[in-house]
Amino acid sequence: LVKARDLELAVPGTYDPSAALVTISSISNTLQVINSKQRPRKVVMKGSDGKDYIFLLKGHEDPRQDERVMQLFGLVNTLLLHQGDTSRRNLTIQRYSIIALSQNSGLIGWVPNCDTLHSLIRDYREKKGILLSMEHKIMQNFAHDLDQMTLLQKVFHHALEMTSGNDLQQILWLKSPNSEIWFDRRTNYTRSMACMSMVGYILGLGDRHPSNLMLDRISGKIVHIDFGDCFEVAMTREKFPEKFHFD
Repeated sequence: LVKARDLELAVPGTYDPSAALVTISSISNTLQVINSKQRPRKVVMKGSDGKDYIFLLKGHEDPRQDERVMQLFGLVNTLLLHQGDTSRRNLTIQRYSIIALSQNSGLIGWVPNCDTLHSLIRDYREKKGILLSMEHKIMQNFAHDLDQMTLLQKVFHHALEMTSGNDLQQILWLKSPNSEIWFDRRTNYTRSMACMSMVGYILGLGDRHPSNLMLDRISGKIVHIDFGDCFEVAMTREKFPEKFHFD
């Protein structure tokens, strides 16, 4: 791949019949390994237009379902665009390119200017001297035996009472240079979250946790990633089935 130069092959996910073809000029000679479960690789391709195109090379998972979900989001965005109220409110779902290379590997377009909610909350709590797993620690102290399911509701309410739960609120405020930008980001956050919650419910989307939700640092919009658990499959799995949607 390092020796491949000035290919006639288009940069994945960039083909547009109404625009000039952007081909691959070169591929970076180093790949960054992302510290996550599947150890995906960060790949940088140089396009014929001089721009860098960043992808995540991911294996051991079937990317075709995620690809179909992106197609569904494209349809939803078209419907939202052609409806007056939703168009005026700029309701859209953030999409990114997904190119299936095989049944268990694919290229995923890198979403710029985004951080996972987990990393944002982690950094915020480190600065404030707050334990990252505060809620989990409180729950463990309160209920030593998690098999006693009758305690779950009490444990949940106790954890809520002992923590403020305003991390994201503070993050949006502290990272905004002025009140106008803060208000725009808060509005975009609320609208994008509401829009995706509706679509996620229809899709039966599960496995929603802080590492599968990203926040656009510029716009404040929520970006969902990893759509392996669709069609309510998370509610029927044998181990730790979800009793309600985390969308």
